[in-house]
Amino acid sequence: MYVNKTKTQVTPTENMYSMLCTGSLEYAYVYSDKFYNMSWLKHSPEADDPIKIEYVNSNVKQQCPNAVEIDTYITGRVKKTLTEIYLGPNIMLVPEDNMTLVPKHLFIQRLTSRTKTFDLVVVEENKATVISAVDKNDLEDIQRWHKAEIYCGGADPLPVKNIVKALQHQTYKEVCNALDIESDSDEDWIPESSEESEESDYESD
Repeated sequence: MYVNKTKTQVTPTENMYSMLCTGSLEYAYVYSDKFYNMSWLKHSPEADDPIKIEYVNSNVKQQCPNAVEIDTYITGRVKKTLTEIYLGPNIMLVPEDNMTLVPKHLFIQRLTSRTKTFDLVVVEENKATVISAVDKNDLEDIQRWHKAEIYCGGADPLPVKNIVKALQHQTYKEVCNALDIESDSDEDWIPESSEESEESDYESD
């Protein structure tokens, strides 16, 4: 495997994940203490493509026999370019951006019947990451993977910063109920305190 363009041995850790290459995915990845990758295009140039792909994937499996293999991914933009986001057990891995996300809650924004893509808002303990330009065809995979409720805010952007703050002292359901009746602007939508939440129960006038 390779890390930082230097050939090196994978350092095993308790939680390891592998993502195999295919005809349309150039790199096989392993995530252990960091991301490692190997390109099938750079091996045995005289061999047929299926042989090179099998060689790389076999190498991954031999080096990391205990890694959890992840074969479900969506495409979206986390930083600057579209890339694969792999959906593992309670983790999202973005090898090209050298990122891992451990989602606590998911929200959807900018989704309409007329658009082909949407944004997936991934909320962790005290921060949120927006994955933009997610293809609508990936929505079913996301729902099967996450299993829990996913709030959809429609065409407008959600007040992400305030959602993160509200989730520090309110439940996901309470925040979703508040979003249904409040403004969709970060400036206008202010989460109520826990005391106010208990009194009003987020009822609209």
